[in-house]
Amino acid sequence: RVLYDMVSTMGSIFNVEQLLYQVMELIFRELPVDRGFMLLRNETTGKFEPVVVKYRTEKPGRITTSNTIIKHILSKREGVLCTNAMTDKRFNKGDSVQGYGLRSVICVPIIARDKILGIIHIDSSISNTSYTQEQLHLISAIGYQTGLAVQNVQLYLESVRVERLAATGQTVAAMSHYIKNI
Repeated sequence: RVLYDMVSTMGSIFNVEQLLYQVMELIFRELPVDRGFMLLRNETTGKFEPVVVKYRTEKPGRITTSNTIIKHILSKREGVLCTNAMTDKRFNKGDSVQGYGLRSVICVPIIARDKILGIIHIDSSISNTSYTQEQLHLISAIGYQTGLAVQNVQLYLESVRVERLAATGQTVAAMSHYIKNI
């Protein structure tokens, strides 16, 4: 049901930021999330930059990310589920995990074909909230669908740009032909 809702919504959106915002809204409706954000890779710098940041209750401030978890995702190309990130042996060296008090975390890549376009990160700081494997699978599927949708939007925008250039070229050619004949 969630993936159906997501796919039906994505078909009519031709703006990457708006698309990602709608995906985050869907995640917040379906899961107990305190904070969620999406990072996209900047094509020129290669760095991941926040595009969507959403909080359930607190006012948005400076985004706090765990570089340890993000590096793990980029190297393994798979989602991460931490029921208690502060005691997880994979990330116990990460100061950001300890400093931000992350409890239950799901972090998955946004992948289109073989390229990582971005990252979806959701977490909960409430001690009685613990994400499950099924929720990790759901967010991973959302990550793959989001990657394909982002790539489709980018291809659509590129085709619009190419069509405009072609129309401009045809107009200039026609005008130069008429000017030459005069």
